[in-house]
Order: sequence, then C-alpha cells, then structure tokens
Amino acid sequence: MCGLPGAGKTTLAMRLEREIPAMRMCPDERLANEGFSRFDEEARARIERRQ
Repeated sequence: MCGLPGAGKTTLAMRLEREIPAMRMCPDERLANEGFSRFDEEARARIERRQ
C-alpha cells in the first residue's frame, strides 16, 4: 500500500490486520523496535530484504 503521509494507510492496515486476519509489515516500526534510526540505510535494507 502506498500514498501520501496522513492519508490513512497505517490506520487502514491496522484495521485489516485485525479483521482479515492479516500481517502488517512496517520497516519503520521494525527499525524502532530493534533500536535503529529510521535513517540507518544498512539496517533498513536488511529489514526490507527479510520482509
């Protein structure tokens, strides 16, 4: 899913995650949970490959 910031993508994804059920994969959340900066390009690349 893609769109402009504030368009409701995350809100919709969280709702679908509960209702379908579905798995929501968010690189920014994973980076934060693992203690990396959102701007750490190497860490982001590793996470995006896994996802």
